[in-house]
Amino acid sequence: MKSLFLLIAFCLLSASASRAEDAAMPPVLKAGIIGMDAHALAWTQIINDPQACVELAEMTVVAGCAGGSSDIPKSAQQIETQVESIAKLGVEIVDSIDEL
Repeated sequence: MKSLFLLIAFCLLSASASRAEDAAMPPVLKAGIIGMDAHALAWTQIINDPQACVELAEMTVVAGCAGGSSDIPKSAQQIETQVESIAKLGVEIVDSIDEL
């Protein structure tokens, strides 16, 4: 049951002081995603979209841990297909939450 809460949970990693190309730009909040079944791909696409709304434009998913729900068979199937797609969005795939 606990793993269900990890499906689309976001872990804040760090915030950069400013964007190098424009000091007036707000800091970018770097985020990590825990669990890559269910809605992980959709949320990563929304957050990392270059045309994202102002609030989301200040955040980017930079890393993710592929875990899922071991008690739900469909979870394993989703992880297999979504991890590669999420990695193609420039997200570093890590092996553990500690590494995230």
